[in-house]
Amino acid sequence: MAKYVPGTPVSGLGGLSSPGSSSGEVYQLYLFLSQELAAIAQAIQEKDSLLFVPLTAEPEKLREGLTVLADGTIWDPGSGKGVYTYYDSAWHKLG
Repeated sequence: MAKYVPGTPVSGLGGLSSPGSSSGEVYQLYLFLSQELAAIAQAIQEKDSLLFVPLTAEPEKLREGLTVLADGTIWDPGSGKGVYTYYDSAWHKLG
């Protein structure tokens, strides 16, 4: 499984915020960002599994499709320990 490891920015890019920065510096920044985004995309695409950490409290921000692992003791969304998905304003246990 690939893991994203941040690269080192090209040196000499400190002047990009100044009005007189050269187009060469901008191009170097473009190349660096393109490489970093490609590395992140590859790490995401090669992900073949998910690890759910058991939650002891309901997440503060609820949104459709949110999937979590409830510990079932401190936080029990309805049917004990297990994986739940939030949709239609309620938690639904999977499997």
